[in-house]
Amino acid sequence: MTNVNWTKQLVLSALLLTLGMGAYWLEFKHKPEQEDKTEQTKKVFQVKDTPVQGLKLVDPQSSLSFVCVDFASKLCKTGDVSKWEIT
Repeated sequence: MTNVNWTKQLVLSALLLTLGMGAYWLEFKHKPEQEDKTEQTKKVFQVKDTPVQGLKLVDPQSSLSFVCVDFASKLCKTGDVSKWEIT
């Protein structure tokens, strides 16, 4: 019969668990946060947390205005389900 060195097996499994947790954290927690931060710095203006009352798009032939109907109830932020009118 062979003697199994359980201490070595325990150390190797703990090392594997630690490396796996580090890889998971880096891939699914740290990396998306960093990508979001770099993406936000590239934007001209930030509208993530501030409500937007309206947008106006101007073209040489025409112009469009988008007005948020739910601005009074503060539902005009990014990701909110709000009603908009096109004029």
